[in-house]
Amino acid sequence: MDTDIKTLMMKKLSGKGSTRSGKTSVSKKDKGTPDKMTLSLHSLEQLLAMDKDQLTGLCQKLENDYQDTKKENHSLAQSLRHANDQLLRFIRIASIAHHLCANEFESEIVTIGTIPSYLKCHFAAIFMHDNENDKFTPFRSTTAIDEKLVMDENGAFLHRLFNKSSEPFLMKHQTKHFTGDLHDNHVFRLRVSDAWWQLIGETAIVFPIVTNRASVTPVVIGGLIIGSAAGLLTENDLKMLRLFADFLSTSLINSTLMHKLKRMAVTDSLTGLYNRRQMIIDLERAISQASRGRVPLSISMLDLDHFKTVNDTRGHSCGDMILREFAGLLHEQIRKNVDIPARYGGEEFVIIMPFTQLKQAVTMNERIRSTLERRKFMFDNQYLGITCSIGVAEYVPEESWSELVNRVDAALYLSKNCGRNRVSTLS
Repeated sequence: MDTDIKTLMMKKLSGKGSTRSGKTSVSKKDKGTPDKMTLSLHSLEQLLAMDKDQLTGLCQKLENDYQDTKKENHSLAQSLRHANDQLLRFIRIASIAHHLCANEFESEIVTIGTIPSYLKCHFAAIFMHDNENDKFTPFRSTTAIDEKLVMDENGAFLHRLFNKSSEPFLMKHQTKHFTGDLHDNHVFRLRVSDAWWQLIGETAIVFPIVTNRASVTPVVIGGLIIGSAAGLLTENDLKMLRLFADFLSTSLINSTLMHKLKRMAVTDSLTGLYNRRQMIIDLERAISQASRGRVPLSISMLDLDHFKTVNDTRGHSCGDMILREFAGLLHEQIRKNVDIPARYGGEEFVIIMPFTQLKQAVTMNERIRSTLERRKFMFDNQYLGITCSIGVAEYVPEESWSELVNRVDAALYLSKNCGRNRVSTLS
């Protein structure tokens, strides 16, 4: 009975058999060649013939295959996420590097605090070498750095650190020491104070900022330290950021040169004071501030007496020395970050005194005059003295900067016509 049912099903599904007198016939084409339905039914028969243990084993095998595939997919997804994260970090760092190369250094380094968000770190700081004091000082930092750390014996840590290699390197903290492998496979061990360790963290990437990196003797002008308290920085981060170090070095050098050029454009090369051009800009700004805030503003013009005679009898080198010393004296006597001294031209100087009434301005300039009168200058093992004549004027509302300068200039000539070495004002 079962065989007849099976035969009928095969005939109905295949559509290739015919029945005559209740008998089943099969075409010659199908003899000895079972079709797909026959194989499926055969597989179904085998499956039905299996006992419980065999079915359990098969199900377990299928489950194991599924779990293995699931793990592989999970691992692949993790790898893709990690690669995507690395790519995004690289793009962000490349963006910074692009801006650095485009001479947008100042705008990017001001936002150095964004670096920790790009990397797994908490600390980033740029240090620049101060040639005059031979120390590395903080230039930009995500964290306030105690000045004591860069002074005295602690300051030597930065010297040793940035001079280890001209190439970026990774270092790790181990029992009061930082250790690391340099690009030439040289292993170093550098003792570090608790204060530096707490500031930098467990791992750090160090970028020495050098000029002529490809030369035999590159010059270290600064360095960048990126630190991680959790010790998450790796060699992969170092590789990704290696190119960034070159961009940073180039940008810092360019920024330093640009700063020097800007400084040269607004300062007098001999005295270091602002030049006449910058003085006019500062005076216009001070007048605008005085007009808006209705606050007092005074200026003075100072002229060294008989200075031409000094140049003619002692030489221009002596005159240059006196001009430099007088500029230093002005810095000593003025209010820091308030008054603005400038060299107006030749032996004439101007002091802009914001928030200062005429009487106060006269008092300060009298102090400058008397201090200069008492001071003696050494040149060619000889002492010599010099005096100055000063004119003072207070800003009058609606007055232009040129009108104010003309009034103070007239006050100066009043001092000269009255015997020099005095302070005068115009009523």
